[in-house]
Amino acid sequence: MKKADFKKIVKETSPLEYMDYKEYLAHVYQLVKSKAASYSYIHFSRDVGLGDCNATLLIIQGKRPLTLKAGEKVAALLGLSGVQKKFFLALITYSHSKDPVKRAHAERQLLLLKSKELHHAGDKKFLTFFSQWYHAAILELLSIPRAKDDPKWISQQLMPKLTEAKVRASLQLLKELKLIRFSKQKGRLVPSKKDIDTGPEVFGMAITKHHEQMLDLARSAVHRVDPYERNISSLTVAASEEEIEEIKKDIEALQDKILRKLSDSKGSQKVMQVNFQLFPLSNTITKDPRG
Repeated sequence: MKKADFKKIVKETSPLEYMDYKEYLAHVYQLVKSKAASYSYIHFSRDVGLGDCNATLLIIQGKRPLTLKAGEKVAALLGLSGVQKKFFLALITYSHSKDPVKRAHAERQLLLLKSKELHHAGDKKFLTFFSQWYHAAILELLSIPRAKDDPKWISQQLMPKLTEAKVRASLQLLKELKLIRFSKQKGRLVPSKKDIDTGPEVFGMAITKHHEQMLDLARSAVHRVDPYERNISSLTVAASEEEIEEIKKDIEALQDKILRKLSDSKGSQKVMQVNFQLFPLSNTITKDPRG
């Protein structure tokens, strides 16, 4: 395949749509292969400067890391420049850094670059909404019948506590996103019942950040929250691929059941976080170890 044709196909997607550089490379490969059926991972490796080998397959499978130095070469041969190139390289740092400080810096850089690329002001604000756990918590808190919209009162109710300045900024953001409105009947700010609607370019990154923060809160809740106020449990099981898909459907059904149960609640008293996690602790084993 000619280099010009290769780069033209690559332009059909962008690294800014992903939070994992491996998923981005996998999508690029699938795009090119959809145009040329004989295209292989060896061809792909050659086209991105990694030699006549299956290096790209190993990288996509997570069996071989992509270094920043190699990433620079890959980015150039993919035709990435400006924000896209910086984002791709930041994804590599974010994925491989074991230093929490460097990882946090890479995460901030990703959010900043993503924000610069977004053209719609509303999308940028929704990115901000998902970037901090307390925006959603304050929104839910205002749905409680006896809640107040006073920043001092709100800051005292949240767990962990928040400064009044952050509460004020959050209330302003919720107003700008039209997620809350002033109710003459209640004499205070209340949720507007508006659905949170973002484009895929915002949702992917935003929801990843949101999930990470909720996992951190769950971790701290083990020690921060009294046992009678929480329910934290886990299961370690072995399952087939078919059974795993069934479990995913069961989790989605439970989520829907909880949302339906609480959608018309009139006596809410507390904001709770309900997390669901399902992830592998081993590789998929399909071959008999005895050969």
